[in-house]
Amino acid sequence: YYFWTGLKPPTSLNTTVWSELLDDRQQRIVVAAIESRPRVCVLVDRSLPLPDPRDSPLARFVFEQFELRSQRLGTEIWTRRGSGLAARADSS
Repeated sequence: YYFWTGLKPPTSLNTTVWSELLDDRQQRIVVAAIESRPRVCVLVDRSLPLPDPRDSPLARFVFEQFELRSQRLGTEIWTRRGSGLAARADSS
């Protein structure tokens, strides 16, 4: 998705199935990189299993700091809690 936005990713640790491919140290690097970026969004592909936040530093951060903003065709967009964007679910 970075291709379409023209934005640079916060790290080079970009992968679809990050919960299986990134170890805890790498996940903490991603968390540190996005903590100070209030406009970061998270895309969740509901066709893939969600990682358990008890087992993953990045999943824990996402579940604690982000909320569902919108969804379409099986993909959810999560924004940071309290970012001023009202949570909304568009059904499709």
